[in-house]
Amino acid sequence: MAQAALDALIDTSPREYFARRGQETRLQALHAQLYSLFNLAVAQGFGSLVVDYLAEVCMDETMSSSDPLQAFLLDAQCIRRWLQRTLQVTKARVVSALGHGLGADGALGSLSRAVSELAALDAVAVALETAVPGDSAAAADGREVQRVLQAARAGLFLARAGFGGRPPPNFASEAEWKGLVGRRRAALRAGPQASSQEHCSAPTPQRTSLSSTGSRAGWPTPTPALDGLVHALFLSGDTGTAAYHAKSRFLFLHLVDGGWCTRHQALEHLRVYWHLPRQQASAWLLPAFLDAALVPSHASGASALEEAVACAADVAGPSIPLKAVDRFLALDSPLPAMLLMEQRCSFPEAAADVEETRVLLRACLLNGRLSEGILRVKRHLRRLGGAEERERSAQTLMDTLLDWAADSGQLSTAIRFPLSEPEEEAMVGWLERGVQESAPLRGLCGSLWVAYYLERGRTPEALYAFARAFGGVPGDDPTRQMVAHLLQSAADQLPSVYARVVVRVRAGAMPALRALGGEALEGGGPLEEAAGADALPVWPEEALGTAGLETSQGKAAINALPRRDLAPVLFQKPSLDVAMTDPVVMSELRVIELLEGICDDLETAYTYNATSDSWVDAPKPVPSAERAQVQSLQKRFVDYCGLLLDRHEEGLARAIQAGGLDSAGVETHLCLGLAGACPTSQDREL
Repeated sequence: MAQAALDALIDTSPREYFARRGQETRLQALHAQLYSLFNLAVAQGFGSLVVDYLAEVCMDETMSSSDPLQAFLLDAQCIRRWLQRTLQVTKARVVSALGHGLGADGALGSLSRAVSELAALDAVAVALETAVPGDSAAAADGREVQRVLQAARAGLFLARAGFGGRPPPNFASEAEWKGLVGRRRAALRAGPQASSQEHCSAPTPQRTSLSSTGSRAGWPTPTPALDGLVHALFLSGDTGTAAYHAKSRFLFLHLVDGGWCTRHQALEHLRVYWHLPRQQASAWLLPAFLDAALVPSHASGASALEEAVACAADVAGPSIPLKAVDRFLALDSPLPAMLLMEQRCSFPEAAADVEETRVLLRACLLNGRLSEGILRVKRHLRRLGGAEERERSAQTLMDTLLDWAADSGQLSTAIRFPLSEPEEEAMVGWLERGVQESAPLRGLCGSLWVAYYLERGRTPEALYAFARAFGGVPGDDPTRQMVAHLLQSAADQLPSVYARVVVRVRAGAMPALRALGGEALEGGGPLEEAAGADALPVWPEEALGTAGLETSQGKAAINALPRRDLAPVLFQKPSLDVAMTDPVVMSELRVIELLEGICDDLETAYTYNATSDSWVDAPKPVPSAERAQVQSLQKRFVDYCGLLLDRHEEGLARAIQAGGLDSAGVETHLCLGLAGACPTSQDREL
């Protein structure tokens, strides 16, 4: 009978409540029982009746009344007041069930009923927010309904699974559990990644773990009382999807760490109750096993690393947390970390920021893949747009690389790789800091700083590095004496213009760069010049500055730029408007750098055709049958460059310093003069 009456009520449109029958409407007879009607509908699973009432009655602007009672019943505030009162009653029932314990009699039934009612209230709250857009009070009511509903669902799950009345199998007391979490945090801080853990974390929903969240405001510490955990976790804070996932994830990390369920059981629970696919569920559980693996002596960490690897195998590439990869590296498991990073970086939608590249670099280095790590650094830097961003990223990545190289004895190998300008600046900065700040590495960093420039044929910069690193004195260290010997040999082989800026001292003393004002380079000691051709007036500071050379507080000598940086300037095609080309004013050291850069590039890049007055590509040694001809051609280029340097070095130097030639003029003068020296017309066409 009651069910038939309820079915008839559900089938009745809410508009019929206001249909007049005689002198009164049907609603006037039911107004005293309207809220009871809504409560009955919600309790029986017909919450849509309240939503329909709101949509067909309260939202219908054609329905109005001058009667105060009818006006109230036609307003959405009628539904809102009912929602607030009903929510208070339901929330009290949920809190009572949690307070009596999830293992108590009646907890399962009470929470099950509360979840059903709260789901209906949530639908009504959403309809109210839609009916009154921008109403902060309606939005607050909706968040409170969501908060209580999430807590009721979590409590219902724990009660159904039978976890509520059981202590944690892995721990005898709460003190033992908290002590273990403290040991894990200590192990985390002592690890090689401790300085970068905060920056290497994924977004909040993917980085929650017992070690990382136990001390965070708003997150509970480990506790055997699951009902208290649900109350503290779900009945406060935000209610959005990301926050709900983070709270649910923390709950499952708690269950797995405490031993209430295994990995397979947790995956099944997440599939059934949270409707999560296996990939996402494994990503949720991965930090729990990585945390436990930090203390393998405890029962919870005995097989944690194997379980973490099993979880990682299920995780999709883009959703792999960087913190998880970094933790594998800290646990001396670089191979799984490398496999995870390769899977993560293989997806184009994964954002390759500097921290991701840093973790990938560490994985490469710890797996002995130094060349691959450097190539990945270069690939990352090429993707960056601004120069400042490239410099910051290069500093971070090269520091990681060189720190590893210093620990593993690979510094001498690392400096031999070709480096771009920001990479070189970061490496030189690291070596200079090692000389100034690290006593154990001072001699090694100084020697490698000098060797870096010597291997690239940049003797003036090597002299500068030697003066900064060792004060210009070799000392008794065999490595330092060997570097000093190599530096002496390189200085003796300098071209004439290079040699004129090197101060020649008495026999047995080290060569050093001439400083401004006749003083020695900082740290280089007093200089004693020899008489004759070696003496050279010091160029003014403004000449050095306009040449792109660095000066430091009136004392800097010369820090020549890498030769590879000259090609874009020297090999521009001749401009139609020569007046727009900036003049080049520089010291003789810069002149010889320009000339040698042109000769080096002539062997492989471009040459000037005097007949057609145009730049043409130089032949490339592609066919093996013509290899001898190509080698002969390259030898001619070398001979022509030597001839040029012998005949035009002094003239070009004077012309450039006097401002009579610009960069385009150097090219034209060089190549036309070279073509005029060719013995045959065939040679001129080169």
